[in-house]
Amino acid sequence: TPGILPGPTPGSRAFHCAVALRQRLLLFGGHILTFDAEHNRKRRTFYNDVWQLDTDNWQWSKLPVDAASASPPGRDMASLLLLDDSTLLLFGGRSEAGRSLQDCWLFDVDRCCWQQLKPEGPLPAPRKMHSMVQLGSQVVLFGGERDSGPLDDLWVLRGWQPGATPRWTQVKVKASPAPRFGHTLAIVPSAMPSAATSEAGGSTTGNTDEPAASAAAAGNTTEANPSQDAAGSAAATPRASGSAGGAAVASSDGRPWQQRVVLFGGCLDLSSFLSLNRNYMQSKEAWLLDMSSLTWVPLPAADEAG
Repeated sequence: TPGILPGPTPGSRAFHCAVALRQRLLLFGGHILTFDAEHNRKRRTFYNDVWQLDTDNWQWSKLPVDAASASPPGRDMASLLLLDDSTLLLFGGRSEAGRSLQDCWLFDVDRCCWQQLKPEGPLPAPRKMHSMVQLGSQVVLFGGERDSGPLDDLWVLRGWQPGATPRWTQVKVKASPAPRFGHTLAIVPSAMPSAATSEAGGSTTGNTDEPAASAAAAGNTTEANPSQDAAGSAAATPRASGSAGGAAVASSDGRPWQQRVVLFGGCLDLSSFLSLNRNYMQSKEAWLLDMSSLTWVPLPAADEAG
């Protein structure tokens, strides 16, 4: 049975974020709640350190972050995403002052240094307890909680690569889930229909190689699709395979797979306009985001189907 070796550790903390990179676990931020006896009150200490756990020898080590470069302020309730074998993306969270954040940072794992990403154009509202996933070369962000309440907006980040121009784009989606925070997003593959199935009249909805959001992101439009009709409904926009935003990979039987975004759970705000206190409810909802038609599809539970 593996066990953590003696030595330095991150110590007690909560609401941090972490990603897996090969045999390592990389951890950032979070806070610890302690009691300040001098002032007779509880105090939160926020972290902005980066730690790694090597699962070959189960040894923690604090990464020597380059002190000459700027680093994100301490925070908790942020999102951390692995973009490639040496790059992490950090977005949002809650500051030590208790305010929601909207800054975006890249961490170079090989050089142990941070770089603030400064996207052009509109930015997502400050938020915490949101969720992000990578879809092809773009990052998909949904929901979270701002200082005034939960959110249900969907954003796409493109251009995070060196030499590119970073830009956030809000994507208007039909039938969006209720505003929420503390939920999860995950990428799951789905086998695309074969050419024979398509020619025979099989549906290809949701099985394009590039999300239609790529087209919106490329033009920094806040519409779901540049070809929307006057009523605002989004039409599916098939794209050629192999594009930057593509998410197609091969399955075991040789058919391509199409990655899809699945949302589960989260906290919903049931407070009325006149409520003095916030009233939250945990959700068991599951939703599928069809990126070809930019539509959220509810996934009923077994006891709700039919």
